[in-house]
Amino acid sequence: MLPHKTLMVSSLFVVLFSARVLGAEFGDLLERVPPGANVIMLIDVEQLLRSPLAKAEGSKKAYAEKYHATPILLPPDAKRFVMAAYLPLPDVQPVWEVAVMERSLTPTMAKLARLENGHVDELGGVKVVWSPYDAYFVKFSSSLMGIISPASRQNAKRWIEQRGAWKGGPLSAYLQKAVALASTRPAQVVMAIDLEDAPDLKRVKSQIGSFRALENRKVDLDAVANLICSIKGLTLAIHVTDQRRGKMTIEFGQDAAPLSGFLKPFLIEALEEFEIALKDFDEWSVSVSGGTVTFEGPLSRSGMSFIVSLLEMPSPIDAPQGLTAEQIKSTDPGAATPVAQASRAYFQSVSELLIAVNEHPRSSIWMRKTAGRIDRQPILNVDPDLLAYSGQVSSLLRLAGATLGEGRLKADARSAAIQPDSGYYAVGGVRGRYRRYGWAYHSTNFGEHRRIQSEERLKGVTAANDILREIGDMTVQIRSELAARYQGGS
Repeated sequence: MLPHKTLMVSSLFVVLFSARVLGAEFGDLLERVPPGANVIMLIDVEQLLRSPLAKAEGSKKAYAEKYHATPILLPPDAKRFVMAAYLPLPDVQPVWEVAVMERSLTPTMAKLARLENGHVDELGGVKVVWSPYDAYFVKFSSSLMGIISPASRQNAKRWIEQRGAWKGGPLSAYLQKAVALASTRPAQVVMAIDLEDAPDLKRVKSQIGSFRALENRKVDLDAVANLICSIKGLTLAIHVTDQRRGKMTIEFGQDAAPLSGFLKPFLIEALEEFEIALKDFDEWSVSVSGGTVTFEGPLSRSGMSFIVSLLEMPSPIDAPQGLTAEQIKSTDPGAATPVAQASRAYFQSVSELLIAVNEHPRSSIWMRKTAGRIDRQPILNVDPDLLAYSGQVSSLLRLAGATLGEGRLKADARSAAIQPDSGYYAVGGVRGRYRRYGWAYHSTNFGEHRRIQSEERLKGVTAANDILREIGDMTVQIRSELAARYQGGS
């Protein structure tokens, strides 16, 4: 990711929580958040599963059987969940991330080690499990489980031992404010990221000058860039009733009026630059009030899944590894074999994840995240050929993601090589048309920049589409083979 894209980072993350209890009942989880976090996520799983939409989509038992393919990758017995991370903005790859979850019943460390293919250890007098998925699991109490990633033994011990030193306020002022304000909102899904001092003025100017949303508009880029650099943070709430609705609130340190005439296309284009634009956003409405911008509208199941996947826990806790003993011991002579049942459920989960990939614009982030989810599907009793297929699918998704990313890097590199027009005001290759202190600026290089961007990105998208078509052909083939193999429940 290029450093000048700081502005759009703010749209990457989601905090999930129950407004009714966030301020009070999450206190014991929040106090375990280390200092320095600039992203926080809270989830009230119980309230989410009680929503009319969750009930309409299936029972809690049904959720337990297929939660690996649901928008929120959390065990069904989870009650409350807090996750925090430090992102070295504008890079959105976490330096560290921690999660704390309250569950009705936590697994033993020995069982968790088996499920994670890891081993039991002890740090600071507390039992922990090392997971090969780059995480440590910590059992704080009979109902409270923690996760820290990356799997640094030293950092895990410090996290365990220094909890008392953080009690009372490790969060930044913006995150504390976001958590407090969230308790007044009727939402089960909300996001908070602290963006204060993250944007660089010159880099912001160089980026926004090329936005299509600003083309042929008389815009004071200095005013817009200064406004963007005054950003305090972003909160994104998702309210689930009989439908899903998202509400993004961006807080600036200045009046946001300079954005009012082109705000929606500007926001969507910014999201496109970070490959996180959703089709859902086309239906969202935008408003400005002082220094606050609000962007809200309906959110699809796959849209919610995509947003949440941007900041998922390092590894699912106590993931069910295939069929339950009750399912395996079925006495129904006409019932499918354990392999047939497990394979059918596995194929359905993978298929749902692939459908979601195709429902929104191509994104290297989405490709990689989906590949990771496929890799973490329960595999006990699953047909070996189906496992070989899914392994190929996840590898191809990562290849598609890399191809998209390479296309964008080539486009940006070629654009950066173009020199700005002689005698014109430009910062880092600013192009576009705007009015600055009474005089107009127009770059004759604008068309060349746009051509390069379109050309290189189209190459990446075309290659990624070819890969997705290959995955589609493989899916049709394996479906046919499995149907013939297990026809009649044998």
